[in-house]
Amino acid sequence: MAGADFVRELRAAPSAWGLAFGGLALVLSFSPSLLPRSWPLQGAAAGVTAGMVYGLAVLVAWGVRHTARMVNVRVEVTSDPDRWVRYVGLAVLILVPLWYWVWAVRGQGRTAELVQMEAPPFWQSFLAVVLGILIAGLGVLLGRSARWLARRLAARVPSSVPRWAAVAASAAVVALVAVWATNAVLVSRVANALGERFYEVNSQTREGVVAPTVPERSGGPGSLLGWDTLGQEGQVFVTGGPSATDIEQVTGAPALEPIRVYGGLGFADSFGEVADGVVAELHRTGAFERSVLVVYNTTGTGWVNEWSAQPVEYLTGGDSAIAAMQYSYLPSPLALIADRVRPPMAGKAFFDRIYAEWETLPEESRPRLMVAGESLGSFGGHGAFTSKEDMVERVDGAVWIGTPAFTPLWRAITRDRQNGSPEVAPVVDNGQHLRFVTRPQDLVADIYGRPLGEWEEPRIAYLQHASDPISRWDTSLIRSRPDWITERAGTDVNKDIEWYPLVTFWQVTTDQALGNATAPGHGHLYHHDLVATWAAVLGVDKVDLASVTSAVQQDRDAATN
Repeated sequence: MAGADFVRELRAAPSAWGLAFGGLALVLSFSPSLLPRSWPLQGAAAGVTAGMVYGLAVLVAWGVRHTARMVNVRVEVTSDPDRWVRYVGLAVLILVPLWYWVWAVRGQGRTAELVQMEAPPFWQSFLAVVLGILIAGLGVLLGRSARWLARRLAARVPSSVPRWAAVAASAAVVALVAVWATNAVLVSRVANALGERFYEVNSQTREGVVAPTVPERSGGPGSLLGWDTLGQEGQVFVTGGPSATDIEQVTGAPALEPIRVYGGLGFADSFGEVADGVVAELHRTGAFERSVLVVYNTTGTGWVNEWSAQPVEYLTGGDSAIAAMQYSYLPSPLALIADRVRPPMAGKAFFDRIYAEWETLPEESRPRLMVAGESLGSFGGHGAFTSKEDMVERVDGAVWIGTPAFTPLWRAITRDRQNGSPEVAPVVDNGQHLRFVTRPQDLVADIYGRPLGEWEEPRIAYLQHASDPISRWDTSLIRSRPDWITERAGTDVNKDIEWYPLVTFWQVTTDQALGNATAPGHGHLYHHDLVATWAAVLGVDKVDLASVTSAVQQDRDAATN
């Protein structure tokens, strides 16, 4: 009997309100966002959005019906509309969404042009529609299964309790159990399996990577941080980058061997102990005697962007040291899901330990202390500072790259920007110390081309492309229209972009998967613009930036071949 009831529940006719609003959400999900989505990602965004909106529409309709019954309100239609009215109405309901869908799909082509990506073929949009319907349908079936279970539970509630209250309470119980089961069973098991997999990857040395032969690198001769403790990304970092000879060939001037220090998770059990090991290694290599010391905050796997590291080494003639520390071996999205507290905790422990040691050195001879980080590394690195004033007080410069929108300090700085400056490129104190850069031109002027004041030291740059979904994604997109859509200031963002409740959130969520698929200078791909950014922050103007860019590009091409 219960089985038959369950089957009837699943096969029940769909809700008219659910179909109307769910279908509308599916169509709207094809509208332009930051990046053009491949058909699987578009289908996922469409399906999840449509399924959720369908469920919300059904829930609201249920609430309205039961409220009407409680207050004894009835709505009756005394006569049917004429046949032509029905036909016109049906035509409008079909043709208007179809017209919008075609316009939206073509709009993604315009988005592709702006970020220099190949636009998905039009025919693939039909595949996205099919996939979206399947995903939404699966969501509806899961929702109906939960509703059936809630009704079964409600049937066991004493009759003295109002029916609507019993159903609502039972639905809440089912929802809580579903959330618990998802987190405790599905998410936990998947996370553990992925954790074991990436732990193995972290412990393996990448093919062709061998331990350094110079003492200026961790894992090399005399190093206090053993080669086997560095992790895969740490090993890649300490063996990469230019030598003194490479730098001399580019700059035409004598150079020093750049120092690279890396603390891996394999060195110690706590962030503090790893940071202590890094400080000891900095002393061993003579890093505190260089002109510039960069505290670099890595991404989830411990990765350091060579496009951020190598410009420092070329621009300073090798008179530099870069220190990095690993806090996870998971890719950034998984690391963030696993523990959002861990990155800023590591960033604070890392910077505070180096800063404390740096402060003990004679002011006239210690290096300029700078900080940097990309993506989740920027999020973590901000954990060392309580305010922009604290950052200005304690560093000699910074380059933050693709900072996530959920970074508290970044959000506060952006919120308090000067009137007339947009969210994608805020102006703070007329650019006295902090500058937000969507392209190299923004180093000296705001995004509208208006000159900024003198850039005083310390110089802190936030490099963030207007089309970077990492810097735009936030849960507030579910319920409120962001300023960056209202302002439409991004030079590589489609002007037809619009905000729709829930829809835009899932669009930008799926955009993140393609953040690195754009051409450099767009999305989440930060390459060439880092050379000009570091030159401005360091105050270097006597080095040919084109030559540095070419050298780094050749190194990156060789590394990928």
